[in-house]
Amino acid sequence: MGVRRAGAALPASLAKATTEQRAVARELVDTLGDLDGRLRVPRGILPELAALAAEWLACGHTVADVREQVRRCLPGRGQFIHRPVGWCGTYSGRSHP
Repeated sequence: MGVRRAGAALPASLAKATTEQRAVARELVDTLGDLDGRLRVPRGILPELAALAAEWLACGHTVADVREQVRRCLPGRGQFIHRPVGWCGTYSGRSHP
C-alpha cells in the first residue's frame, strides 16, 4: 500500500470505508498478536493490513468476522508461521468479501 501523501486520494477500495471503520480496523490489526503469538506483525506493515481489514468492515463484516477469518486460516498448533505479514495479507485477502 505504501505511505499516502497529504492530500492524496484514498485507494478506491479504502475510500468506501468510513473514518470509524478505518479506526476500528487499525485497532483490530494492532491486536492480531492476541489471536496467536505467532502473528508478530512489524509496525511498518500495520497500515496495509488495517486497510485490508477496513475493506472487510466496509463490506458489512464485523470485527468478529475478520478475527474468525484470520483464526480459521492459521496453521495448526506447533507449526511455525515463517512470514506473518505475507500470511496475513494472503489469507485474509483470499476470501475477501
